[in-house]
Amino acid sequence: MLWLSGLFLIIILLSFATIFYMWRTAMQVRVISQDLYFKDFPEGFGDVRIFFISDIHRRIVADKLIEETRDKADLVIIGGDIRESGVPLERVEKIY
Repeated sequence: MLWLSGLFLIIILLSFATIFYMWRTAMQVRVISQDLYFKDFPEGFGDVRIFFISDIHRRIVADKLIEETRDKADLVIIGGDIRESGVPLERVEKIY
């Protein structure tokens, strides 16, 4: 019976460790640069720089991130999980 309580304790500790890892990963802010080339892209456009931000959820975009990317993009696209239940519209408007 002692082994059962030990197993239960291990499962609880692993669960907390997994939840902490997932939370920590979700809170990271990463900027990834990627060059894409399309053979059929009209030459008249020249180079187009896009800043795509997504999966904001309940977070506020840091001013530091905005400053780092300011004037580096021709187009900003905001997509995915901008507003979810419990997040007031005023908070979403403040971010953008």
